[in-house]
Amino acid sequence: MHVEPSISVIIPAHNDGKHLARLLPALVRGFTTHRIVAQVIVVANGGVQDGTPRICAEHGATCLAHDHSLTPAAARNIGAASAVGSWLAFLDADVEPIDIWFATVRRLMDSGDAQLAAGWEVLVPTDAGWLSIAWQHVRMAAARTQRYINTGNLLIARPLFEKAGGFDAERVAGEDAEFGERILAVDGKQIFDPGLAALHHGEPRGVADFFRRQLFHAEPLREVLRAIGSPLNVAIAAILATTILGCVSVLVLWPSARGYAVLMAMLGPAVLLLAAVAKAAAGWRSSIPLPEFGRMVAASAVMLAARTVGTVWQLRTWRS
Repeated sequence: MHVEPSISVIIPAHNDGKHLARLLPALVRGFTTHRIVAQVIVVANGGVQDGTPRICAEHGATCLAHDHSLTPAAARNIGAASAVGSWLAFLDADVEPIDIWFATVRRLMDSGDAQLAAGWEVLVPTDAGWLSIAWQHVRMAAARTQRYINTGNLLIARPLFEKAGGFDAERVAGEDAEFGERILAVDGKQIFDPGLAALHHGEPRGVADFFRRQLFHAEPLREVLRAIGSPLNVAIAAILATTILGCVSVLVLWPSARGYAVLMAMLGPAVLLLAAVAKAAAGWRSSIPLPEFGRMVAASAVMLAARTVGTVWQLRTWRS
C-alpha cells in the first residue's frame, strides 16, 4: 500500500556530489530506522557535472536539475513547490543529521503544530580546525535566543511556510533572517531545539576561507541600521562610527598632526577588539578550557572585521 510522505526534505546543491554521497544515505538510514515516510528533493543548482542525478537515483531522491545559476533561496522555493509532505525540512548538502535529529523530527511532527518552525545550530565535526571549533563555542551561546533559524537546518510546518510566503528568491544571502521575521509576522513560532543536531562537513579551511564566508553574509547598511537591536549590528555600527569619527576628527581638528592621525585611526580596530572580547565572553561556559577563550576572541574578531568590511563594500557599490 502506498503511503504519502509526511515530510519532504529539500536540499539545494551546487556541485556537491561528494557531500550528497554522504547525506542521502544518512537520510535513508535515519528515516528507515525511525519509520518516517519521507520525500527527498535535491535542487541541483548550476549544472550536474558532479554526478548528482546518479547519486540521487541510487538513494531514491528526486533531482531537479537547473543549468542556470539560482540563489539558494530560489532553489529552496523550487524544491518546496514540488514537495508533498505536510512538513518541510531544509538541509544544506554539506550537513549530516545524526540519529537524535530524526527522533526530534518525529516528536515535532507528532505535535501537529501548523505554526511551528524549529532548528538548531549545525555542529562541527571532531576533526575540524581550531577556528571552526572556537566559532562554534561562540555561536552556541546564542542558539536559543537568536532572531532566526539557519536555513541549513530548518524544520517547518508546510502551512506556516506557505503563510509566510516562502523565501525571498532575490536574496543572495540573509534570506533566513528575513524569512524569520515573516514567520513571526504571521504569528508563527520559532523554537531552537538541540535535538535537531546535525554535523556540518563544509567548515571553513583556514582564516582566509572563514573571512570570505563571513564577508558573503554581511548585510547592507540599511539592514544593519534597521535591526540595530541586534548585538552584532550594534558592534558593526560602533566600529564604523568610531572609524569615521577618528578620520574626520583628524582632518578637521589636527590636519598637520600625523601622530593624532595614527591614534584616531586606531579607534575603529580598538572597538572591534572590544566587541570581539564581549562576544567571546558571551559564549564562554565553564566547560570550555581557558586557553580556548583567546581563540574565541580571534574568531569573533575575524567575523566582525569581515561583516564590517562587507557592509562598507555594499555601501560603496550602491548595493545598500
